[in-house]
Amino acid sequence: MYMAVGPTLILLNKHILKDLDGHGFNYPMFLSSLGLLSSSLVAHFAVRVGGFELPNQARMTRQTYLTTIVPVGICQAATLALGNAVYMFLTVSFIQMLKAFTPVMVLVVGILFQVEAPEAAICMAVMGICLGTSVASYGEVNMNLTGMLLMFSAEFTEAIRLVLVQRFLKSLRFGVVESLYFMSPAGAVCLLCASIMSEFPSMHRNGAFAQVASHPLLFATAGTLGVGVHFLSFMVVQRTNSVTLKVLGTARNAMLVLLSVFWYGELVSSTQFLGYATSIAFFGFYTYCRTRSKA
Repeated sequence: MYMAVGPTLILLNKHILKDLDGHGFNYPMFLSSLGLLSSSLVAHFAVRVGGFELPNQARMTRQTYLTTIVPVGICQAATLALGNAVYMFLTVSFIQMLKAFTPVMVLVVGILFQVEAPEAAICMAVMGICLGTSVASYGEVNMNLTGMLLMFSAEFTEAIRLVLVQRFLKSLRFGVVESLYFMSPAGAVCLLCASIMSEFPSMHRNGAFAQVASHPLLFATAGTLGVGVHFLSFMVVQRTNSVTLKVLGTARNAMLVLLSVFWYGELVSSTQFLGYATSIAFFGFYTYCRTRSKA
């Protein structure tokens, strides 16, 4: 499910940001907030109406919230805003190739936070993914410096967020619904505050709110898919770890690269294909190493 929901949301967000009404909806922070707002509403509804319990609520002191939840919310807001903004500067195919570098960042941050102690073979597999991504980047025909900076900034904040989430889910033993209950509102508030300060004036001038009102089903679908992405991501981290989540994303992104070539007609060079194929090959090696270490 994680492998299916994420690409669907990416393609939908790409359409909204670039192609909606012929000129796009150029407000990535507002668009990103829809998924977090929806996740917050669903989690609170599940607790208030659905009977889900919060066994760790007593442990959620003000200090714990400020030192654990707020940093996750800030990183999540930054990741979503930067990650959506990059689609205005780089092609879908190249973005998915660059995402193959994320496991490297997650692994390094995990080691620094002392939540990961990988074997040498796993480190080699992740570095192989990094090598493939570097080759793919070298072969890009539509390079944009702003897009590259946005992309790597998004990957860095995502790495910090995932490591914090892994520690939250595993070390503190919070459940998925319980984690969404506490984390989603923090991320939503951070994104909305940033959007209000930087995007709302322009949205008001350019009639962007009318765009939202004209396409309620489209924006509601984006919010609903956002719930699925957040929920399924937490489940994958809880059952495996944060590095595996991003390595799975590398394999998932292969489908998006092919879709972007055939659907959007984006240009992909032979060097890019070679680099990305290398990343996918090392993904297979990573999966083998993880399976062997669990056996």
